[in-house]
Amino acid sequence: MGRLCLAAALTLAWLNLPRFSFTPRLAYGPVIHEEASDFSRIRVRQKGQTRHLLFVSDSGREGLQSSLDLDNPGELQLPYSRWIFSTLLFKNPQKQVLIIGLGGGGMVRFIETHLPETRVDVVEIDPAVVAIAGTYFGISSKPGINLITEDAFTFIPKTETRYDVIYMDAFLRPSVDRDASGLTARLKTEAFLEQLQQLLTPGGLIACNLVQNRKATSGDLIAIDHTFADVLSCKVPGSGNLLVIAGDKIVQKGGNDWISRAEALEKNHSSGLPFTTFARALKPVNAPR
Repeated sequence: MGRLCLAAALTLAWLNLPRFSFTPRLAYGPVIHEEASDFSRIRVRQKGQTRHLLFVSDSGREGLQSSLDLDNPGELQLPYSRWIFSTLLFKNPQKQVLIIGLGGGGMVRFIETHLPETRVDVVEIDPAVVAIAGTYFGISSKPGINLITEDAFTFIPKTETRYDVIYMDAFLRPSVDRDASGLTARLKTEAFLEQLQQLLTPGGLIACNLVQNRKATSGDLIAIDHTFADVLSCKVPGSGNLLVIAGDKIVQKGGNDWISRAEALEKNHSSGLPFTTFARALKPVNAPR
């Protein structure tokens, strides 16, 4: 009877533990590094040969940001990071790209491996993330890769570089909904998107990783649709992410045209990404105006 009572008590205690207190360890392995920066609390976990970067909310819940297979660092581990390179359907080659938001640098590693002729600027606001990416994920500035520790809202207006693709792996919307003049966050987002638009080469694209169930996402979609002539999107399977690709000269023929391009990429590209799946899933956005 005593053993039964003890087992029942342990089961009850287990059921009442916060999920974040044990689930990340099971899924991502033990913590190998943790620190609090001016912007976030950051943890690095490792399970087997896979290393993970997670951001920790004020409530203690962990959100997975990046994963790296130490044996295959050039292979993208997260669904959204694979889908975001569906841009190759519409802009290929990509000679110069900008990534806003570094994380663990999975996209940088992919480009190094599969797009070796592409030059990359990466803008990351948090110096701690840049340092962790270097120490635990092997990401650093080198020929062809330029890490810039700066707020993107400061960097974008002053850079003179032009990009074939701008990858937005960070929230579009400013943290404050209105500024002192009463300008709404959506309009501030549109102003920022217009600045991005000016940095694109002819036929250039932006690709945004958004969160499906975030309240601000519908406003972000409206802002993107107001700014660019052509906008495509799809829900990323196996995740809560929403991929949005926008530009002023995306050829929206769809159908066999996209499939033909996708089949050619699958045949010739070293990444092994399922481009035909991407081509079938991407649809034009008709956001309310």
